[in-house]
Amino acid sequence: MRPIALAPLLLLGCGPARPVAVASGEEAPLAIAADVGALYWLNAGVGTPAAVRKLTLSGGAPQTLAAGGFAGPRAIIVDGPWVYWAAAEGGVRKVPRAGGEERAVAAEPAGFTPFALAVAGGKLYWLATSATRAVLASAQLGDDDGPRQEVLELPPFTVTGPSQIASDGQTVYWVQSDGAVAWLGPAGAVSLATRQGELRGVVIVGDQVWWAGLPLGTQALVRKRRDSMENPTVVALVPGVTQLLAEGAGALIASYMASSISRVSAAGEVAELASETQGASGVAVAGSTVYYLVAGSGTAADGRVMRIR
Repeated sequence: MRPIALAPLLLLGCGPARPVAVASGEEAPLAIAADVGALYWLNAGVGTPAAVRKLTLSGGAPQTLAAGGFAGPRAIIVDGPWVYWAAAEGGVRKVPRAGGEERAVAAEPAGFTPFALAVAGGKLYWLATSATRAVLASAQLGDDDGPRQEVLELPPFTVTGPSQIASDGQTVYWVQSDGAVAWLGPAGAVSLATRQGELRGVVIVGDQVWWAGLPLGTQALVRKRRDSMENPTVVALVPGVTQLLAEGAGALIASYMASSISRVSAAGEVAELASETQGASGVAVAGSTVYYLVAGSGTAADGRVMRIR
């Protein structure tokens, strides 16, 4: 593989913003999604069942949309009238955004855990792993979802977070721990890049695919146009990525290790938006406002949902 070209790397000197809590007393929140009117997140639970939670941005207290029917939540997304999530116990599930009956979208075979959800072309896609296998699975969306289909057999790998799959609305992209970045073409997987180190996330930014990996031996955001034959280009060196989220012409990073939320521009400028003493476990955007999760200690109901002013 030819050397990766480096884009200019800039680090802004601005200090962290002063975020405010919009919800507190949450039990180990670990993944978040948003639409124009509400936030949705998963609580892993601290001595209580895991739960799907909702906060209406116009006001009011958080409400529980679903609880007790699953455990070990991994990822959450919103599409149409539904909130979808993946859990180690319970498979891929959904509940109406407005509240109502919780349903199973697809049950995972014994030993499989679903992670990292995306919607493309009227289907819900997810990565699922077992002790010996990894697959890209899907289910048709609609009032009656399913059945589960194994779209592709992938190299066995360890899923490290909810950002390892992404969509531009029609095409699904994913990253693998063997250093490959791929997308789903009509005939199967199409490789976009290889030997990118340990990969933590992928997002679609305009006509580019951005991913977080270790191509230089340190965590970096890398980008490439899907239809380009050019080498991938490093956008910026970044903190350890827990979640990666596209935002306009750039991206947001939630880093549990660094306990921070950062914004990366197309020019490679990295700005820390918020810093926490306990892990930042997820980030979402509603309108033009950035929200994020603070996981808390994991032993008490001390997690928070924060808004950056």
